[in-house]
Amino acid sequence: MKHGFLLAVFAAILGNMPAAPASLVYTFATDPVSGDIQGAAGATIGWGYSITNEDSTHWLVPTDLAADPIPNSTPDASVFDFPVIAPNTTASLVFDPVAGTGLYGLTWDSTAPIGFFATGNFTLDAQWWTGDPSSGGSFFQDAAEETAAFQATVSAPVVSGVPEPRSGALLLLGCLALARLIRRGAGGTPFAAVRWPPDPRRFQVLPVRHLGRATASRRQGVRGDAGPLGRGAGPLLGHQAGR
Repeated sequence: MKHGFLLAVFAAILGNMPAAPASLVYTFATDPVSGDIQGAAGATIGWGYSITNEDSTHWLVPTDLAADPIPNSTPDASVFDFPVIAPNTTASLVFDPVAGTGLYGLTWDSTAPIGFFATGNFTLDAQWWTGDPSSGGSFFQDAAEETAAFQATVSAPVVSGVPEPRSGALLLLGCLALARLIRRGAGGTPFAAVRWPPDPRRFQVLPVRHLGRATASRRQGVRGDAGPLGRGAGPLLGHQAGR
């Protein structure tokens, strides 16, 4: 009789004890999954995230994000948007320094040495809610902390193979000058109008005696015909027919 009474009391005590928190699960990972990122000194780099609510009933509400220190940099935790995640749903976002989105960002100091790296962990705190907090849901219980490892490295600056604007302009001017020379020959005659070897049918050769008279005329001080070489240069040995 006494043992039965004690068992009843013990059962009543157990019945009035609060229930143990439900074992609800979610996953947390960085983007990239390896957690390894790199950038040159002075550059802004960062991580995206992927958070999956694996419970089929409760909503997951992230409440805090912490990161281990990263020397030689200016951290930026403001990019994390603390998404409210419905049951059986994944929220993910890549890091975008222009839009200011992602999980966590940093800007390397301009004096950060090449090859320097920092490792650590991100720690995410969250809560479980019975429904969407903005639509009547209520707090259910705290969620377990989840961590994700990271490594950030200072890389060598990227050297671009594109010529400088000034060099490109000089190269363009040189090409234009070469094209002009190709289009025009000596004296401004287009190369397209010059035919080589010349057609012998279009040329006439003067007799030798004509050359002798021209030479004698110059010796006697007689002014010869004006030709392409100037006045007093005498007649040419030949001329192009039909001109």
